[in-house]
Amino acid sequence: MKDSFFQKIIRVFSPGYGKVKDKPKQLTHGATWDSPYGVRRTFDPLNALSAFAGHGYTNAAASRASEDLSALPLVFSIGKGKKEQIIDRGPVHDLFEQPSSDVDGFSFREQITLDLIMTGNCYVLWLGVSKPVSIVRLHPEEVKVETDNKGLKYYEWNSGGEITRFPPERIIHGKQASWQKGPQSLYGTGAIEPLSREITADINAQKLVSDASAKGRPDVLLYPKDPADIWNSERRRQISSQYRGLASEGGALVLSGQIEMRELKLSPREMEFEAARVTARQSISAVFGVPPSVLGLPTANYATSRQQAINYWQVQQKRAIRMNHLYTKIGRLLDPEINVKHDFSEIDELQDVRSKKLERISLHIAHGMSASDAYAYEGLKDAPLSMNKQEEQEQEEESKILNDYVYYLTLTRSVPDFHNLPVSSEPYNPTDRKKSEIEDEILGLNEDWERYKKAHLWFDNENQNTKAGYKLPIARMNDGVLTVFRDKLGDAIAALNGARGGVDISDEDRRQAWNLAAQYYQKFEEEPPPLKKKVGDENPTNFPQAGDDLKVSLRNSEHQVFDLNYAENIKKKSS
Repeated sequence: MKDSFFQKIIRVFSPGYGKVKDKPKQLTHGATWDSPYGVRRTFDPLNALSAFAGHGYTNAAASRASEDLSALPLVFSIGKGKKEQIIDRGPVHDLFEQPSSDVDGFSFREQITLDLIMTGNCYVLWLGVSKPVSIVRLHPEEVKVETDNKGLKYYEWNSGGEITRFPPERIIHGKQASWQKGPQSLYGTGAIEPLSREITADINAQKLVSDASAKGRPDVLLYPKDPADIWNSERRRQISSQYRGLASEGGALVLSGQIEMRELKLSPREMEFEAARVTARQSISAVFGVPPSVLGLPTANYATSRQQAINYWQVQQKRAIRMNHLYTKIGRLLDPEINVKHDFSEIDELQDVRSKKLERISLHIAHGMSASDAYAYEGLKDAPLSMNKQEEQEQEEESKILNDYVYYLTLTRSVPDFHNLPVSSEPYNPTDRKKSEIEDEILGLNEDWERYKKAHLWFDNENQNTKAGYKLPIARMNDGVLTVFRDKLGDAIAALNGARGGVDISDEDRRQAWNLAAQYYQKFEEEPPPLKKKVGDENPTNFPQAGDDLKVSLRNSEHQVFDLNYAENIKKKSS
């Protein structure tokens, strides 16, 4: 409802116009929300529901959607996640099986689902003193909302001219999304409102076809080819009789003159009606989420029909979410902890989707996730698990220990990731620049330590913001781009193998640094030099002279990698 010109003027000059509320405690609406006699609906619910009886395709789509959803079993549970427990029997079950004395559970669910789809709203009144003993459906045409400046105040029910007001806590109101503003936004938008023109046009086209079929029309026109040839009534009767016999039984038509024949086909106007009817059906299927093949209409092939069925049930799953909330609100009138939802586990069309989820669950478990968490993550938390709680708890503890260890390795790792830097076979330092100049150029004016890290094979995890915390350089800036150089890469692997005193890092870091260097060797299309064993192994291979490989003791050594002179001294003392 738009404000009138005078209302806008009054709002501008009102003292309360544009008040600032820094800490609002309650939403307060304007005077237009004050509707003590009920809020007018923009689309008549009775008109919307009349399409269920007046249009065949709409009836088929609405019936199929509401019946299929209402035929699904309901699951009643308490708690969430790992603490969820399925309730097999209770007062909530009884209420949904027999909502009232004259309406069974399926009919009740079908009717309110139909109301919600067609009109965008459904209303359920619960009867009883403090807890419901029965629940009844109220016709959407008979219910209006009453509002004041604070919002919803009452539900007004007008049945046969007798008006009754119910407080909001007595009515369970299910609604779809709304396009309206103001108090009209409390009404949902049903499927018929956007389809009203298509349905009306289709009904009009049906009426024209029906009128034409009642009147009848000729199929063929027979007339003399020579305009001068005039047929009298007897000759016309004979020709017509012979043609009817020929059309029904076949044979030869013998005439004494030449006859022109012209078949009367559909007019362009009639063809437009047929196209309009097809378009209307497509629109109805799209809005209701019910594909033509689900309603029994032919499709291109089995694959198309199968995919349409899967899409239909996926739409039903989304529609069920809204109904789950509505049923849960009803159930919590009896049990404040109950949850109600639809069970789609027996729907064949969703088994392909379920199978893909099971494949992903297997991958989750293989990567350390517990079975219950993996099922819950894929939306199958209600799946029965074979392991008992103790086994599952032990598995979760093992998974936690493994995750903590992986996290620890992440924090303590000292080898950068592979960043696929550009490579060059040119000399690393052809102009004999100072080492500090090369390092400062990599760092830049803003001290980019992340870029500095990429230029090395190893860094001290606790000393990342100083040059002393980095070893085994392999890259420098080249025309403004950090580039790995072939000769510097070879120097780094030589240092890993003990050249020039080696490098003082752990065995695991040596292996990781060599792996990183090997990835850059692949960019040069070369095999990297092998990573040699360190002195002190069972059969050392990096003594200065071949054959000088007597066993040595590392017990009193403070060095992880011996330099050559130190190894020679130990060898001489041992001999």
